[in-house]
Amino acid sequence: MKVFYATSLGLWNLTYGPAEAAFGQCFAQLKYRYAAVGQNHAFWWVQDSYGIRYILDGGPTTNGLSCAAGACGDLEGWISNGDYGIPPAYPADNLNDALAWETGLSSNFCTGVANMLNYVATWNDTQITYYLLGPNSNTFAHLTGTAGGFSPTQPPKTPGW
Repeated sequence: MKVFYATSLGLWNLTYGPAEAAFGQCFAQLKYRYAAVGQNHAFWWVQDSYGIRYILDGGPTTNGLSCAAGACGDLEGWISNGDYGIPPAYPADNLNDALAWETGLSSNFCTGVANMLNYVATWNDTQITYYLLGPNSNTFAHLTGTAGGFSPTQPPKTPGW
């Protein structure tokens, strides 16, 4: 699993096996925030069966800095440990952003959250080209929710959903 942690020594990746989904209480919250040009960016804030929270996020390899003909590199998937995005994910993504949809807190959602984490961890960062109007980070959020068995409605102003 590709997980980014903030430490006093900088960022590092941790690799471990699939989470046990049978213990603890889990949640999944679909969040969104303003991105640019009147449009929003969607992402997930989740808690696994161990009580560990993550930001699940997608974005372009170029961070939108170079978008020739609307293409901004490849659509990458990111898992940030905690309540805030850790680069290469968007640091602006956090638990305080607007809530579009949520599961509530229950052990019934742990399998779905584990499936979402596994989906992002195994995402092929070079399989899809990122375009401003989609597929984009909102497409990634939609696909991640679907992998968890969740079907929230589209958050406002999220092209590419």
